[in-house]
Amino acid sequence: IGGTPLALQGGTQAAFTQLSGLFNQTLAGTLAALKVDTTKYVLLDTFTWQDGIAANYKANGFSVSNTDTACNLKAMVAAATQYGVANASAFGSSLFCSPQTYTTANADQTYMFADTVHPTTHLHALFAQFVESKIAASGVGK
Repeated sequence: IGGTPLALQGGTQAAFTQLSGLFNQTLAGTLAALKVDTTKYVLLDTFTWQDGIAANYKANGFSVSNTDTACNLKAMVAAATQYGVANASAFGSSLFCSPQTYTTANADQTYMFADTVHPTTHLHALFAQFVESKIAASGVGK
């Protein structure tokens, strides 16, 4: 999560990266300690994968990397505030995003992140391809 707009904009990239690394180490260690059959799961290095996508975002079909969001979060919060919604700031999330609230037309295909932490449709599709290729290469499920 150190490569998300939230981490980059908030200056917490190193802390989030460290937290993700600690989680990954703990997960791998726990699976090993429990002697879970390694033919039943695949550990994925999504950190390196996401960094690679961000470093080559244009080659991966994006016009905006992990520096901004596809959803116009400020406008979404402003609209909720205008309508008198309680806790209007909660509406600054991809959960409430739609084509009408995109930063630009087709932003779900040209931005990496929908909001400050959640991937767009296009980044999710690339992630699915990555996962499928790793599962196929591992032989899990055969």
